[in-house]
Amino acid sequence: MLGPKMRDMRTLKINPATRIYLSVSGRPGTFGATVYNSLFAKHNIDAVYLPRLAPDPQELCRAIRTLGISGCSVSTPLKSSVIPFIDRLDPSAQATQSVNTIVNQNKVLSGFNADLDGIRAALGNGEYATIRIFGAGSVVGSLLYVLRETPGRRISVVARNAAATEKLQKEHGLARDDGSHVDLLINATPASLDPAQSLLFQQIQHADTVFDLLVSPKPTPLLEAASRAGKKTIAGLSMAKGQFRRQFEIYTGISPSAEEIDAIVAENY
Repeated sequence: MLGPKMRDMRTLKINPATRIYLSVSGRPGTFGATVYNSLFAKHNIDAVYLPRLAPDPQELCRAIRTLGISGCSVSTPLKSSVIPFIDRLDPSAQATQSVNTIVNQNKVLSGFNADLDGIRAALGNGEYATIRIFGAGSVVGSLLYVLRETPGRRISVVARNAAATEKLQKEHGLARDDGSHVDLLINATPASLDPAQSLLFQQIQHADTVFDLLVSPKPTPLLEAASRAGKKTIAGLSMAKGQFRRQFEIYTGISPSAEEIDAIVAENY
């Protein structure tokens, strides 16, 4: 069943020619909408981007078709669960079994994974031989896909759910985590907002660089703690910028510059 915010779409007064794009997640925020609507205005595109709550993947895909939604950005926990209700998968989504971008063309839904571009943009040319991922959610598949583009890396996973950790280890042939020091710690959970999450925050001391995937216009408590400990940090915002560029290109055929997105973020946050 659609959440109340999604049902509001039926009463919005929008020009029939205006293209509508959604951003759906378990906790809708306005950050992505601010960036996208600014880009739409800058490039004179008659479109609007709206954050909405949509807990049911089948109902979401039905609504996209029925309401003529042009595209949809998908966040956790829907990235894998929407796949059975999508008609076509881009190779990036097929390989990772994760979708964060849906495009609707005449009620035919195509799924893409722009997270890969975001991860590549955030990591840059960093030489990380040993990597620990904290978390076992759907984004881990995307992380592994990108990380393994550089051969020879030792990658392990730590999660609060032991069964999920073991499942990932077996499926992806990951090393068992031995608690040793690593070049890079990647947080793939919302736990970075709460310093009381000791299992995560204790990992800081065992890493040279901390990468927090959580998107925030300011440093998360995890990154603040890492900075105080003298560690290098990578913010989820850097990943989001790379993702925005690729996603906007999928939606509109236009690839905005990194400088454009930087200017929008600086102006609004």
